[in-house]
Amino acid sequence: MISRNLCVRVLSLLVLFATFVSIVVSQTGAYDFGLGGSSVMWFPRPSAVFLNPAELGRIREGVFSLNTHRISSLNSFGGAYFVPFVGTFAAGIARFGPAQQYSVGYGGTWGPFGGGIGFSGFRNTDESFGISFGGSWQAFGSKPASGLHAGFSVSNLSDQAKSPLFSINAGVAYWILPELLRAQSAYRHTAASNDGLVGVSLQALPVFGLGLGTRSFKEVMAGVSLQLPFVSIDLSAGKAGAFLSINAAVSEPASMARDRNYELGLLALDGNRYYDAEWNFRLAHAYDPSFMTARAAADSAASILGREREDLTNKAEALFVARRFVESSRAFSHVLTMDPENEHARARMRAIQSLLKNYFIELIITGDSLRARREIEPARRNYQLALDLDPGNDSLLARITGLREVAKENVRTMLNRARLALDRNQLDEAEREFEQVLALEPDNSRARQGLTTVRGKRIEELFERGKRQFAASNYFEALKTFLQVLEHNPRHREGGEYLDRARQMLKVDLETYFRSGLQYYTKDNYQAAMEEWDKVLLIDPNHQGTLEYRKRAEEKLKALQRLK
Repeated sequence: MISRNLCVRVLSLLVLFATFVSIVVSQTGAYDFGLGGSSVMWFPRPSAVFLNPAELGRIREGVFSLNTHRISSLNSFGGAYFVPFVGTFAAGIARFGPAQQYSVGYGGTWGPFGGGIGFSGFRNTDESFGISFGGSWQAFGSKPASGLHAGFSVSNLSDQAKSPLFSINAGVAYWILPELLRAQSAYRHTAASNDGLVGVSLQALPVFGLGLGTRSFKEVMAGVSLQLPFVSIDLSAGKAGAFLSINAAVSEPASMARDRNYELGLLALDGNRYYDAEWNFRLAHAYDPSFMTARAAADSAASILGREREDLTNKAEALFVARRFVESSRAFSHVLTMDPENEHARARMRAIQSLLKNYFIELIITGDSLRARREIEPARRNYQLALDLDPGNDSLLARITGLREVAKENVRTMLNRARLALDRNQLDEAEREFEQVLALEPDNSRARQGLTTVRGKRIEELFERGKRQFAASNYFEALKTFLQVLEHNPRHREGGEYLDRARQMLKVDLETYFRSGLQYYTKDNYQAAMEEWDKVLLIDPNHQGTLEYRKRAEEKLKALQRLK
């Protein structure tokens, strides 16, 4: 009986050893088989859970994979799913001979390094449990499919030292042409043999690839790959037979997720939602670590967020301290738009909501008091602030409507006072009354006409003052007065005539002022020099010498001020 059981176990082991190559290829699928089984360092397929779980980290989407032998025989299937900022998780089931393997694994990348671990359970074998782990490394490449790649893995480590399921794999690959042509070589140790594995991959077209491989130069295999946005098909053949693998996306493809999140980041940035912008840019980079534009944009958004958040928070705090709660609430609301997770802003908003209840009542009481004193505009401002807090308050709307009636009475009274002041030539008082009317009724034609009359009278007063100064031979003061007249009314004909006459009378003093300015200039008293030359330019605005020297004096004065 013992002899019979021993024979059965020996025969089972011999079957497993004899079919080990079939074990590996049936697990990993057509892509790896077409490259001679040498993909330990580059294998972005869910079947990496059976070979090197570190390579799962290259998968940035959800994928389901089926692997068949001789087309009709299903040898393994599995799936992988990418979780941004965490890594890729996978699970798979494989069968080889009488045995079955159930595996789960995790892989992630950190800069140029990758790592992963897997756990397997077995049926119909001496082993019941196995552990797999592996790592990868990239150098000399700015994109994933470029430069030098190295990888290693230990698969199905268990308490059975001579297990046919156990293997050690190590290899390197080099992209001769980035994203197009790759050569790779690997070494595999098993209880049955030690093999040198070599493969060459050519991306002949954007959607079509070729693979060629050999195992210890004893057998040759080849494969083709068709890559579409949501599915890829791998077909390979060799001495062990023909293999077909189908990999279907069960989530948004990584390239689409990258582009979508980048666009969302740009939209958030345009809307000053810097927190959302940073998050979306970092997601875009997570789906494609070689997309450095997204990483730079995320860093920029984070920097702007920090700066803007600090400035706006300080402004909101100052408004809060000043009891300007409505404006403070708006500022803190803006902070939360930029950074929805800002707990300080949330706490302040809760405090403001509590304070605004009392503030709302204060605004109404103050507005009522101002209305009773017929101070219409201040009362309206208080009611409007209260209405901003409670836009649908009918009582406030009625108060504001009532103010309009009071305002009409006030307007009539103010217009009467303004006309009376105008008749008495009390221009300042008349102007003040007319402006108050326009503050209440911006389109009041009588107030506008009154202001025009007031300003016309002011111009005539200025003109008469200039004439008196001219008659008293005070030509320089007259000149300045007539310039004011023309500033208010460029078409004032008599003002222009008197201005020309004043300049004519002052021409005899022009050179005196100019030389006086030169004397100050030579003594480095540039301010006094410019004051003298300003007099020259009032008399003759186009005096070339004065224009040149005044410009020099101004530059020297600025230089001295910078030195201070």
